[in-house]
Amino acid sequence: MKTELMCLDEVKIKSLDGTKIKQVQQFTYLGAQVSFSNQEYKEVLVRKKKMWSVYHFYKNEWKKLKDKDKRRLTVQILFSIATYGAQAWQLLKNTPKQLQGTINHI
Repeated sequence: MKTELMCLDEVKIKSLDGTKIKQVQQFTYLGAQVSFSNQEYKEVLVRKKKMWSVYHFYKNEWKKLKDKDKRRLTVQILFSIATYGAQAWQLLKNTPKQLQGTINHI
């Protein structure tokens, strides 16, 4: 069993039912970074890299599509990648612009 503890207050829990518990400042949950320290910029970079990797993976197929279909796929695929886990982010002023800029560039 892998159990990690992340909390705002200093809590001194070392074990639960004999299992050691690791106290962490951040962790990855379902592919998204969760932390209390303002590291959303790192998550934005990860999202941008993932969008580019998907684009490069399907690059040859992407070029064959009509513009209308590219726009639809952009919304369905790239926007989903860009905003995955965003409900847990503390948005900075330029975060939406950064993500939209990457989508537009692709």
